[in-house]
Amino acid sequence: MIREDRQKLKYLVDALVKSLDLIGTSFNKTEPGIRKHTILDLLFRIRCNLTGISELLKFWPESNAFQPPISNLYRTVVTDLITLLYFLTFYDDKESFINELFVLNRKYIKSIERYINNLHTEMLTSTPEEIEAEKQKQRGQLYGNSDEQLFYEGTFKLKTPKDLRKSSNPELFRKIENMSTDLGDTQMFEQISLHPLTHWYSQIFNLYKYLSQHQHYSTSGRYIATFPPEIELKQWLLSTTHSWEILIRLARFFEVESAIQQLENVEDVITDFRSI
Repeated sequence: MIREDRQKLKYLVDALVKSLDLIGTSFNKTEPGIRKHTILDLLFRIRCNLTGISELLKFWPESNAFQPPISNLYRTVVTDLITLLYFLTFYDDKESFINELFVLNRKYIKSIERYINNLHTEMLTSTPEEIEAEKQKQRGQLYGNSDEQLFYEGTFKLKTPKDLRKSSNPELFRKIENMSTDLGDTQMFEQISLHPLTHWYSQIFNLYKYLSQHQHYSTSGRYIATFPPEIELKQWLLSTTHSWEILIRLARFFEVESAIQQLENVEDVITDFRSI
């Protein structure tokens, strides 16, 4: 039975990949602006990870070693779906949408800055002068490739999330206090769960938290890596059905008829999965 469900799951994952190709092709034809380009970036990431899942499913459950990596790939898919849903809540206001991208990019720059600050741990045979020169070089590349609006005028000091959102429409935020905070799991959850466009997908966060346990080790949770295949399969089915639900709504949102048809063709499989 589990091998039969595995084949159905793989069939559905492959159908999602095909629908993502169709959505991406429609975007490319229209030369997307920053909003569609952002959605396209996220869809490309989702497509890559679904392709990886499809390949690994060929070897599971015969080999239990593929169970943790499949769950980790699903975790990445769900993370990108959450980010996608979050940005869709700002889609109708270009300036607010771009400001959210600035806040997201701010986190990226801070992370790379930490990496550059610790370059000395990699350059063990270099002199202090060589290390400092390399740090300055990489900082120059980082800041040179970043939008100047991320920084306070005349400096490379990052603006606060509040300042980056100065021109955003406050009515778009489900919790007004989140206009002053960094963009994290909690802020995304609150926005998605309270927004009329996305609130029915708020259960995806429980799935995200479950799958995250595969990525983070603890002695209390060591058993998760060896869960019976039936338990993991159920979570993968949930992840795939959530992906289907979000992608078909997205295809309808952007009126991509070919993708809509592709996704509707596998609705009977989705219905079967929901009964498991």
